[in-house]
Amino acid sequence: MDQDLSELEGRIEQLLGVVRKLAEQNQSLRAELDQAAIQRARLQARMGEARTRVQAVLDRLPRGDEAQLALGLNPEPLPIEASDSQGAH
Repeated sequence: MDQDLSELEGRIEQLLGVVRKLAEQNQSLRAELDQAAIQRARLQARMGEARTRVQAVLDRLPRGDEAQLALGLNPEPLPIEASDSQGAH
């Protein structure tokens, strides 16, 4: 009976060791998860700031005829040549 109790005590000690190790891993993983969430929030904020800056640049760019004038191009449409409506003879 003493041997059975000794074996049981050994198994319990092993289980306690596993439980402690798992608890430490769990704590470590929770800390990593917290840091990842903080990093994600920072990156999302930076992405929002970048979107705002890009949109501000896009808003300053000339559009349509303004862009052509800024580039020194003629904004008038090209003349459409009359096509031969009767086809080739």
